[in-house]
Amino acid sequence: MARRRPARTVRAALLRFGGLVLTALLASLFVFLLLDSTPGNAAVLGSGGEGSSLRPDAIAARERQFGLTHSVWVRFALWLAGVAHGDLGVSIQYRMPVSQLLLERAGVTAQLAVLATVFAVAVGLAAGFAAVRFRRADKAVVAGTALVSAVPSYAVGTLLVAVLAVQLGWFPSYGGGAGLGDGVWSRLHHLFLPAFTLGLGGSAVIARITRASLASELARPHARLAEARGVDRGRIVVRHLLPGGWPPIAMITGLEIAGFLGGAAIVESLFAIPGLGMLLVDSVQTKDFAVVQALILISLIGYALVTTAVDLAGLAARRRAGLQSAAGAGAAEGSGPVWTR
Repeated sequence: MARRRPARTVRAALLRFGGLVLTALLASLFVFLLLDSTPGNAAVLGSGGEGSSLRPDAIAARERQFGLTHSVWVRFALWLAGVAHGDLGVSIQYRMPVSQLLLERAGVTAQLAVLATVFAVAVGLAAGFAAVRFRRADKAVVAGTALVSAVPSYAVGTLLVAVLAVQLGWFPSYGGGAGLGDGVWSRLHHLFLPAFTLGLGGSAVIARITRASLASELARPHARLAEARGVDRGRIVVRHLLPGGWPPIAMITGLEIAGFLGGAAIVESLFAIPGLGMLLVDSVQTKDFAVVQALILISLIGYALVTTAVDLAGLAARRRAGLQSAAGAGAAEGSGPVWTR
């Protein structure tokens, strides 16, 4: 039995990797075909304001330069071959290697995602814990998370800009601020509203899952017995129920973090932050194939890595719980945790 477990693990890992490769291939092909079917010439759109004044021979030269004269299938095959060799291509709009362009834009998006994650996890866990710890807070948390989930992020961002940035002047309404090397406060000041907007929806999801998971653990017989003996509910949750209820919380948190890149496209465009999300929007509008394909590929890989890490953590937790159950199988019936005040 012990020999079969590594084989099953390796097989599961290979199947997951194969599924990731197939998903990335199909998604890249779908996006490539969809972008190619949109109106407009990529050579003209990628030239910005100069596009309308380009002569036909100049347009033809740029089409040849970026391989736009080939059929869509040939161009996709050439892009795929380049990716296999570590070459993401050249941006039509920015006239520079895509890998260099992504590195320049990735910093501010990573900082935005980290701040949004910290906010979502801190607020979500606190709200979910409060809903279980304090009975009066339960209805408020349920109503609040339902309201937050119903409001789209762009509406939240627009409201925050109108009130906190324009009316009160507490925060900047656009831009990412100076780099961390030039001023940490400037960057945090500029990214507070975008991070709040990006992380608000995730905090509601995490709060609901935390509440449901801890409430399920609290309904177990030994938890009810401890509460009947007068043990503080907060002590029960933190010391005894949270270890058993964290796997679903961690899983949903990981999925929310993985989805922040897609949400960053809306938030960065709303706040004019020059990150990967805004780059994706601009590249779609100008039909910059290489940049769009690279961003989609990176998003898929990042999502797969996060979800894989979450799955492995959940698997480890389930195995640990199974070992604990097996160790306690010989205990006397009715025995349980020793609860003290």
